[in-house]
Amino acid sequence: MFSRNLAVRILYLVLGFANSFLLARVLGVQDYGFYTFCLSIIAILCIPAQLGFPTLLTKEFAASRANGVWGETRGLVKFSHMSVLFVSIFLMLFLSGYAYWSGADYTDNQLLALCIAGGLIPLLSLGALRDSMLRGMHYVIASMLAENVVRPVFFFVLLSIIYLSGQISASLPVIMFFYIIFSLIAFMISWAFYFKNRPLGLKNAHPELAVGSWMKYVFPVGMATAFQVVNAQLSFIVLGVFVTPAEVGVYRIAVLFSGIVTIFLQVVDSYVGPKFSEMYVCGQIEEINKLYRKVTKIVFFATTPLVIFLCIAAPILISGMYGATFSTAITPMFILVFGQFFVAISGPSALLLLMSGHQKDALSALMISFAVNVLLHAILVGSYGIIGVAVSNCVMLILWKIILTFQVRKRFGMTILQKIESPRD
Repeated sequence: MFSRNLAVRILYLVLGFANSFLLARVLGVQDYGFYTFCLSIIAILCIPAQLGFPTLLTKEFAASRANGVWGETRGLVKFSHMSVLFVSIFLMLFLSGYAYWSGADYTDNQLLALCIAGGLIPLLSLGALRDSMLRGMHYVIASMLAENVVRPVFFFVLLSIIYLSGQISASLPVIMFFYIIFSLIAFMISWAFYFKNRPLGLKNAHPELAVGSWMKYVFPVGMATAFQVVNAQLSFIVLGVFVTPAEVGVYRIAVLFSGIVTIFLQVVDSYVGPKFSEMYVCGQIEEINKLYRKVTKIVFFATTPLVIFLCIAAPILISGMYGATFSTAITPMFILVFGQFFVAISGPSALLLLMSGHQKDALSALMISFAVNVLLHAILVGSYGIIGVAVSNCVMLILWKIILTFQVRKRFGMTILQKIESPRD
């Protein structure tokens, strides 16, 4: 399963690079930057829409697999979907209304694209619930297909047709509209898989409600997710509002390349998350320690050569693929690579805390790093532009992982920052 997971991640990266190249060519730097700006706003609005339920669903599905009790899990499925649907529709209407009546300093096409993008909020939020349930059922690959394969493939075909037909420019609202259509197709395919493969115990269980305990869990998890997503999207929003959409597009390329560094950590996260929950429910603390150390070593040895290759090849690829307009993405990419490398080799600390019920620890780490990130953006962006943004994010990532590492050590007695030995030892 590990190799298939890695293959899906690599395919997603390849499609991401291909689609970013085609979008930059088809839309131009200004509209590509605004396209990224729109998706950043959607990512932030999906936080209150999801209410922290995806992580709870993964945790409860994994726990139900371990203890065979499905009543509360079925009740959680119904309650979470109704709650998320209601909030996401409200936010969709709010964003679309704001974009329609806004007097913001954007073109009509850009505002229309933002209005259309609101339709992604319920699709992505409900899709996040579905993917979390599939992960809890150990269908890790299936949980990745909708967002990582199906939609990007359809999007790649559309952009290729537009580009190869000679229509180098395309309407931003039309591109956003098809993005939603392809998201809907992926959504329906993945939901069909879930309904076909959901556990028999879940189907037959009488739904039980434990709203109090659920909300006690999802509030700090939702807050932690909020800080994490806002941390990731803050730079795009700041650049889009206070600088130019073109700078957003350039910085997006830097983020895209630096994101390659964490591919092995992402693969490990999707595999060990449910296992952490099951082990914790069964009181297998020593097994958690062994698994954590093992996957951290694997990620270290897999990521180090990838970083070396990226530092050599990425500048050539950026200049060759995107042209001189995007060459200013190279320096911020190097800065972000350093921060992402530190994140990768520190192990799945945030995931372990969330899957073991220590969500408040994860939240405190994110709150501190978020405050530092906002402060550094305020100090550096005005004078240094995307370089200042990259430095802010690098510092934030390192601080975040240091705090998480000490929290994991406190809760589980693990010393993660130790001499790294071969994972075969």
